[in-house]
Order: sequence, then structure tokens, then C-alpha cells
Amino acid sequence: MPRMRGKGETTVGTWRKLPGSRSNRPPVDHIDHLLARAVESRLDADVPVGCFLSGGVDSSLIALYASRKRPDIESFTVGMPDERYDESRFAEAAAGAIGIRHHVLACDAQPARDLVMLIEQLGLPFGDSSLLPTYWVCKAASERVRVCLSGDGGDELFGGYARYRAAHWFGLMGPLRYLVWPALPLLQEHGDPRSRATRRARFFHAAARGRYADLLAIFPKPLIDRLAPNHGWLGASLRTLASAAVLVDTLLSPALELLTGFGTAGAISLDIKRYLPEDILRKSDTASMSVALEVRSPFLDRTVVDTALQSHVGHLMPRGRPKGLLREVARRYLPAELVDRPKMGFAIPVGEWFRTDYGGMRQLLHDHLESADPFPGLAALGVELNMDLVRRMMREHDAAGQGNGNPRLGRDHSQRLYMLLVLSIWCRWLRGLRRAHPRERCASEPRA
Repeated sequence: MPRMRGKGETTVGTWRKLPGSRSNRPPVDHIDHLLARAVESRLDADVPVGCFLSGGVDSSLIALYASRKRPDIESFTVGMPDERYDESRFAEAAAGAIGIRHHVLACDAQPARDLVMLIEQLGLPFGDSSLLPTYWVCKAASERVRVCLSGDGGDELFGGYARYRAAHWFGLMGPLRYLVWPALPLLQEHGDPRSRATRRARFFHAAARGRYADLLAIFPKPLIDRLAPNHGWLGASLRTLASAAVLVDTLLSPALELLTGFGTAGAISLDIKRYLPEDILRKSDTASMSVALEVRSPFLDRTVVDTALQSHVGHLMPRGRPKGLLREVARRYLPAELVDRPKMGFAIPVGEWFRTDYGGMRQLLHDHLESADPFPGLAALGVELNMDLVRRMMREHDAAGQGNGNPRLGRDHSQRLYMLLVLSIWCRWLRGLRRAHPRERCASEPRA
């Protein structure tokens, strides 16, 4: 967890507090210098080097510093097939402000084919759908360069996610969050996962049940218990331990939040330890290695990481604004309309693709989840999924696409269906390996 400094301490990270200063806040000049040096140290290569550029604060700063040292460097973004998820216009605006040569690459999107290939290559049921657009931009960039700099790590280290504010409010609510329980049946997710009603429902359900961990969960605990009621003895033991941890957290965290800001700091710490290495970096590694592209992440430079981790959350997110400190650095070089625009994220409309069969995604989903044995091998491990619930989620998801805002008739299950599809692809891949090598245990196969 990011450390909270005592009043008598004079250092934060690798810099000394300025004489007469009453703040342990890292100066903007210092962050600017550290990032520039981190980028410069990652430009050495015997092959062409480029930058991923989305037009957001992180990638724009990386491209800016890189272009200063190598004026011939080029930046890349991929034009997404759905303009609601297409950041190419922001990337072009950022490239113009920086003065870097920029390329908007065509997206050769064949999601059904690419998804199966990526999951089989990784050998894990990786459930983040942004793996697909990451692969597409890596594939397109690899045709021009062999090394790319990315902005991975900026959100986790500098408080870039809006959910960190939710973590802060969870702690402040304290025991009052239990008063929400009677209203939970009325707070349901609607058809649009980005709607205000859906976000409000997720916030209060997470506050009442699992707090920050439940806010991140694609399958909240009540739903996962219905989906997989039989976890075996190991699953039962893990649930017991988890319940005990939640109880301790419930009793202690409100006081810690009021005293030290533990809720936000704890959320950032959890993301740095788990979400960053297990999701963000694994996604980048999988996508880039599949096309022989090396991705380097200047934000993960040791000095940058140390400074961020040893800074108070209030300094990273002044007035609770995500990535406030980093935005101050960016304002030195970029127009306000780019620095202050809302975060889009690297997403795809996978839920709509399940309804329209874009790129064969609906066909792939139904071929897997409506087959006679969607998850071969899981039952042998004592994990049986409730297929009636899976089919109900598929029906609800289709109904939500018909413009029905009533959560009793239709509900968006985009990411849940995606995760179940990925699990099915992985299980089938393992079955194929077992058949090809009957006397050998597959390296990725779970042990009973």
C-alpha cells in the first residue's frame, strides 16, 4: 500500500521536501524530469521504435518526451470499427500539438478468429475483452516498427481511475452502507453498461456487499454463487476465508479511511499488485508477443514507481480528481481540451457484437455456450456451472439490445458472456491437448 508519511519526515520518493514547504507533494518539475528521463532510457534500440498514442494524458506525455529525443519517431493508433470507441481523432489532435509524425492504422478486425488464437496462445482463460483491440494495434504497428513505448502503469500509479473515488466513499459510508440493503432490489443494472443508472446500481451493490473488490467483479458474489453453486471443498474453504476477511475489513476500514485515506490508497495498492501485472501487462505481453513486437513502459521505471508509491494519495489526486498531478504536467505541453477530456478506455462493443454477429462473435458465442459440453473438464474438478442461468443471461442480453430499459426484461451481460466464452475456448483447447498428448499433463491444466 502507498505509505502515509509522518509529519517529521522530510523525503517522499527520491526527492527532498523544499525548504519551508509544508507539503510532501512531489513537485511537478520533478515528475516531469523523471518521466522524461524514463522515456529517454527506453529509446535505445537497433530497430525502428514508435509510440502508441491514444490522445490520453499518459500516452501523449510518452510521445512528447520521445519526440524530443528522437524527432523522427512515429506514433500509432488504430481506428476502431465503432466510432463511439474510436480515439483516433484525439490521437491525431495530440500528435498535432506534439509535432510528431502520426499514423492512424486500419483495424483488420476478425474478433472471433483472433480471440480463439489469442486464448490458445496464452494458455489461460484471460477475461479482459480489451485484449482484442490491443492485439489489433500491436499487429498494425508491427508492420512499421519493432519496438513501441506505451503508457501502461500511468492510471494505477497516479490514480487515474474514477473507481478510486468510489473506494473513498465506501470508507466514509462506514456502517451506514447497510442501510442500502432494503433498496438493492430496486437498484438494478440496465441495458447500457455505461449508463448512469447502471453505474449507480453497481456502486451501491458494491458498497453493501463487497466494497471495492465487488465493484471490480464481473460476477458479483451473489451471481457467482448462483452460477457455480458447487465449488467443491476448496471453493467452500476459500469462501469461508473471504467472508472472514470481508468482516474484518467491514469493522476496521471506516476508521482507517477517516484517519489515513486507507480506502483510496488501498484500492490503488490492490490495482498495482494485482490488476496491473495480472491484467494490463499480461494483456500487452500477449498481444505484442503474438506479432513479435516489443512493448516498453516508461511509467514502470523504478524512480517513477518509487516516487508515486511514496506520495500521499491527496497529492496524486488533488481534490479527488483522477490523475490530477499528472494532468498538471501535461498542461505544460498539451491543450486543455485533451488534458481534461473524460477517460474513454481501450474498449470494444463486445455486447453489441454478440447481438449482431459482427466478426462472427455471436456465432462463436452460441457455438460454445449452447454446445452439449460447453466447459469440458470442469465437472471433473468439482466445478459445475448452472447452464440454465447462462442461457438466461444470453436471453436477457439479447432483450437489452432491443432498447428495453426495464432490468426485469433485459440486462447487459457483455463482459460476463465474454468471460464465459473465453472459459469455454480455454476448456476446449485443453481437451485438444489432452487428446493429442494423453500421457502428459498440460502445463496450464488445473490440478484437482
